[in-house]
Amino acid sequence: MLSEFQPLGVTDAARRLGLDPFEVVRLLVAAKKGLDGPMLFSAELVEELRELGRIDPPWWDGVELPEDANPLRQRVRAALQLMLDKGIVGDTTTRMDNIWRGLPFEDQGLLQQAVMVLAEEQALRVVGSPIGLLVAIETSAKKTVSGIAGGTTESAGLTALYQG
Repeated sequence: MLSEFQPLGVTDAARRLGLDPFEVVRLLVAAKKGLDGPMLFSAELVEELRELGRIDPPWWDGVELPEDANPLRQRVRAALQLMLDKGIVGDTTTRMDNIWRGLPFEDQGLLQQAVMVLAEEQALRVVGSPIGLLVAIETSAKKTVSGIAGGTTESAGLTALYQG
């Protein structure tokens, strides 16, 4: 109980936020805080960084994956449907790592690759910002992304990704 009131190191702060420690440092720089002394984090600072960094709680609790014979395609379809459901289209962006936060490592890697493939195909837009990479569905590609999520449209890049 007393440990809850002790300052956290960067690794513990990263664990609480669901981020890589590098991303915590990025947020510190963006917040212009904690750069003049040891990297110790109060609970309040961790929450401030969560808000500044637009770090969502994991999206995947209670999500049912769509029926699909390919488990890789199944996860990507579900992620795209979550983005659509959350309205992450056009100027409404989210941190890219919000998409896979809380998933097993192999699923995180798959979704990272899928986002980049869809960005290359101009279905998703990925932009750098002081708080990290942000992503959104391109407005002009919303119908295509809906089709991929629904299993009625294919993407050449994703098909190659699924085949390894």
